[in-house]
Amino acid sequence: MFKAPILFLVFLVLFSFISKDKFVSDKFSAPPGTVQVSDSLYIDKCEVSNLAWREFIYYTLSEKKDAAGYQKMLPDTNVWKTQLFNNSEYVNFYFRLPDYQDYPVVGISYEQAQAFCEWRTERVNELLERMPKAGFRKLLYRLPTKAEWELAASGKLAVDKYPYGYENTEFRSRGKIYNTFNCLYERVDSNGHQTSNVIPVLSSEPNKYEIYNMIGNVSELIAEKGIAKGGNYLTYIEDCKINNFQKYDHPTCWLGFRCLCEIIDKTPVIEKKGKKNH
Repeated sequence: MFKAPILFLVFLVLFSFISKDKFVSDKFSAPPGTVQVSDSLYIDKCEVSNLAWREFIYYTLSEKKDAAGYQKMLPDTNVWKTQLFNNSEYVNFYFRLPDYQDYPVVGISYEQAQAFCEWRTERVNELLERMPKAGFRKLLYRLPTKAEWELAASGKLAVDKYPYGYENTEFRSRGKIYNTFNCLYERVDSNGHQTSNVIPVLSSEPNKYEIYNMIGNVSELIAEKGIAKGGNYLTYIEDCKINNFQKYDHPTCWLGFRCLCEIIDKTPVIEKKGKKNH
């Protein structure tokens, strides 16, 4: 019978990072919820969600029995008390309600994001020990460097020609024009207002790596502290280009992250012995 931490991780894998129909219990070809961007580097398909963060802090409380650590890792929901929002619904419910479980976690610090990466590394490597058919023996989750983030955001395209990692910033469907990214466009709605707000992590169109919301939605923490990439739902599209960045010095309602996964040890390939010819 599996120990509680393993069951907990299986819940994490099934519901937070990959769809249930793609999960195979004894092996996987890519780290859960990631796509490959180079030989040994994978990155999350989407921003870390509220659900994933709740699983992280629940583990801290239930398995480690660390109530102080649990409190320390809670997001700062007061980030929604801004001149723009002052949104009591988001303050009270954005992190807690199931309605928002698939939205990006915000209100977290650089140090909290690093703690999540460390926790995820430990849990996934613990699972790998029980999965002899997995393609990897040891992984490391961490924040991507600036260069690694920009590689993933490029969507296999030349950034000098496609500065957003997409061929188009808008698309047409049934005679209407839609935004490719969740950020502020010069175009406004019929009331003369900009229409952009935080959306679920698997919304919008993925790039050619099959990664969602590298541009827009929430800006993303990277390994270089104080620097975020990708722009967000409050940023004009011109400032969301791959080579641009945003500065931060505290948790905000527009700042989240995704993990990069580095393969530390691959499973050796065991060649089958063929039958000898007589």
